[in-house]
Amino acid sequence: MKRINAAALAAVTAVALAAVPAQAQEGDLQSLRDQLHPKSASEVSDAYLAGYKAQARVREELNPGTGYSQPYKRSSEKNQVPNSATSSLKNDAARGYKLGTTYDILVGTGIAAAVIAVLGGAAAAAGKIPGVPGIPGVQLPF
Repeated sequence: MKRINAAALAAVTAVALAAVPAQAQEGDLQSLRDQLHPKSASEVSDAYLAGYKAQARVREELNPGTGYSQPYKRSSEKNQVPNSATSSLKNDAARGYKLGTTYDILVGTGIAAAVIAVLGGAAAAAGKIPGVPGIPGVQLPF
């Protein structure tokens, strides 16, 4: 039984080692691009982000709506995007999204959380949540 396991392990190892050089010798542009493309936002350098922004600008000029997400584009034209948005732009570059997509998702999530918090607070104040005493005289309009 040990011989069969050893032979199987040797065969699997040989096949795995034989496949690696064949993969490594692929010289096409796509495999090189895949190796250079960052796998996560933390791997995106400032230089890579600058190049990604330049590509997005060119795509947007050639075909409007393909380089930038539209809410982000409108916000950035009005100078309403904070400098801290760089991390969300790095995520866009790592994932291949339109520039500003992650920022739009974060802003939308923040707005939704604020609305839910306000409605939850109003419901608690009106005594509509079981087990939470309401404030006397507070009623919801709905």
